Amino acid sequence: MSKLHDIMVNGGTVSADNRREGFAWYAGGLPRVKRKQGDKMQRRTYTKRTGVDMWESQLRKGSLALAVLASLWDGQLQGSQIRGHLEQIAGLAVLPGVIYPILRRLEKTRFIESEWMEPRVGHPRRNFRLTESGRRCVLEFSSAWKEFAGGMNRVLAAPDERTQSGSHAT
Repeated sequence: MSKLHDIMVNGGTVSADNRREGFAWYAGGLPRVKRKQGDKMQRRTYTKRTGVDMWESQLRKGSLALAVLASLWDGQLQGSQIRGHLEQIAGLAVLPGVIYPILRRLEKTRFIESEWMEPRVGHPRRNFRLTESGRRCVLEFSSAWKEFAGGMNRVLAAPDERTQSGSHAT
């Protein structure tokens, strides 16, 4: 398996690092606020996502790394620009606490690289761009994605057609 597959599959697991970094989309659920109970702090508890929420969460986890890489295809972008691109093109609202850990993992695996830019006004900004191995990964995984999505669309069309034609399977 390739590095991107490992990132997409293993990057979505719940770990202490993900919780510390504010990783918002994971199967374990959403953290509840710590509340003071006497002199002791209560441990964080997590509400388990179920049904469509869990399914959508898993889909996002598995596809966000590829979406981030594809966003960088035409050139370098800052993290906030990547988030804007994903929202504008795909309707994906991605929190900063989600995008930056993904960018760090992609940089660690050398699919992207970054450099700090010193603007005339304001604070330094970090620009991200694809590496050659990142470009190869985008091509490889976009092909696999299209094949997978096509198959899923064919499978999902069958029940949809039966419902619209009025015949229901019993």
